[in-house]
Amino acid sequence: MSKFPTISIVTPSLNQGRFIEETIESVLSQEGDFYLDYIITDGGSTDNSLEIIKKYAALLKLGKYPVKCKGIEYRWVSEPDKGQADAINKGFRMAKGKILTWLNSDDTYNPGAIQTTIKHFLKYPQVSFTYGNCHFTNELQTKGKYYKYPYRLFQPPLERRGYGLIQPTVFVKRKVIPTVGLLNESLYYTMDQDWFIRIGRKYQGKYIDFAFAKCRLHEKAKTYVRLNPDYLAEIILITKK
Repeated sequence: MSKFPTISIVTPSLNQGRFIEETIESVLSQEGDFYLDYIITDGGSTDNSLEIIKKYAALLKLGKYPVKCKGIEYRWVSEPDKGQADAINKGFRMAKGKILTWLNSDDTYNPGAIQTTIKHFLKYPQVSFTYGNCHFTNELQTKGKYYKYPYRLFQPPLERRGYGLIQPTVFVKRKVIPTVGLLNESLYYTMDQDWFIRIGRKYQGKYIDFAFAKCRLHEKAKTYVRLNPDYLAEIILITKK
């Protein structure tokens, strides 16, 4: 990995105008010795999302946004897709970085998130993915709970296989994709955990004791209602793996 690596972050989104500006700001404001390749894959929003997305494209193009890393490439598309996993995979196919992740359009990174994981990838070259801690907050991100991995619910050997990782904290080297493939687009709720299991079976990961992100829990979030029978069915399916 080069001294100043490129990290690609994909934000899938659909009609998240009330949250996406905070998400974009939390990515673009990251500081450190890395190049940022930021890709927003919008599913054809009809709210004010595109207005916000274009605003930051213009600010960066005009040099009016304070870039605090080695450089930012900001790209976006807006077109119908087949769902969240399809939107993320689209972004991964566009990505230029050797490190990949996605940040949903209602979540935000904490300061230092990217630099922290970059430092660990450089220090431990044998590691193919990193993961850490997260704040689960309310809609306004004013109250919530802090979760340090691992969850009590996810005991070995599931932990060692990648199950139970908190998605906004996970960063992955792109070299895993030819072996494990992209996200399973047939899964609606658990495509992240399914992907982490496939990666964790074949590659070495590293836990970092750091709060990487804030994850909003709100009424329109897909996994907000944990007793949703479709959600539980997918959990059972990937647990059997």
